[in-house]
Amino acid sequence: MAPSFINTGVKFYFEKNFKPQYLETFQATENDWNDWGWQLRKSFKNEKDFSQFFKLSDSEKAAFQNSKEIFNIRSTPYYAALAGQSIHDPIRRILMPYE
Repeated sequence: MAPSFINTGVKFYFEKNFKPQYLETFQATENDWNDWGWQLRKSFKNEKDFSQFFKLSDSEKAAFQNSKEIFNIRSTPYYAALAGQSIHDPIRRILMPYE
């Protein structure tokens, strides 16, 4: 029988390098982190939320300001934790608006 979860390099890298930091920042437990309800409650929804974890570029800041009435932006902490700090990171480009 195949294992129900195969540990990937990405998951291992995240678990080792970033998860402890996120748990501390959110004052969360492992159970919180793995709870979809907690993830939705702690979702990043605006420029202020994203700027706590990312150094936003001028383009990203402007896009947050100019898209308030148009888009509903939301990302769970888990998904945001997968994004890199580079403005060219593909996951980051999906998460937040830019001009």
